[in-house]
Amino acid sequence: MARKVKPDQLPEIRELSKEELDELMGINPRRLLDPRSEETLRNWYKNYKRRIPYAPRPWFYVKARNEGVWDGEGLVKSGWAGLTLTPGPNQTVVTDERGKIWFQTRTDKYVSQQPPPPPYYVDADTLALLYASATACLEAAIEASKKTAIHCSVEAYPPEAYAPPSEYVEGEFSWWEDVHEAQHWMDMLISRINKRYYGHIDPTPLESWIRQGVLPEGRFHPESKLCFWSINDIWAAWERVERGRRPKRGHKRCEG
Repeated sequence: MARKVKPDQLPEIRELSKEELDELMGINPRRLLDPRSEETLRNWYKNYKRRIPYAPRPWFYVKARNEGVWDGEGLVKSGWAGLTLTPGPNQTVVTDERGKIWFQTRTDKYVSQQPPPPPYYVDADTLALLYASATACLEAAIEASKKTAIHCSVEAYPPEAYAPPSEYVEGEFSWWEDVHEAQHWMDMLISRINKRYYGHIDPTPLESWIRQGVLPEGRFHPESKLCFWSINDIWAAWERVERGRRPKRGHKRCEG
């Protein structure tokens, strides 16, 4: 059973304004898609059935919060396609006598002109590489985190295909974290203690926290065949470890 904990060290969550959200998502001001994503869209017809929203569910993919999604080569963000004139094969950009821009296609038999497609917004999730299983996606998230030095997480739809459903424990909202996220939380704890109390704790594997009794065993989720930890149990571990590191009353913290 997850324990009810209200840690004071968690940052306050502020709701973003519409303007801030639009800027974050690249809607306004308009953010240009990177060239690799533009190329993905040009070849969309080749594998669109293996991408969101056409691929069969459940969907498993890797996301790095505000840094975009993993497309198999790197992280890509949402943005606008068609902001730059990118003609296709056998096409050139021409301007008529009225100053209007056209894409001109020239072959041995004919010459045709068509207007460039209007710019359109592309959500990053549609560019994400989908994985066949929850385990493969978790391994990809860990590897992507190492390659980019940015923490990457597993996203799933429907969520229950990956993790146990969120729940209310004694009136408090609780959710579940996989081994990668739980390790990330505990690494943040070590960083916090080393900075706040001048500690010298080395990064500790999750298995060690479990053996020490700081964290309980994970809960097995049959749908994904992975183990998960309650966020309340993780917060309780934070409280327990930090309490043991706080200077006792009347003792000054050593700064040497």
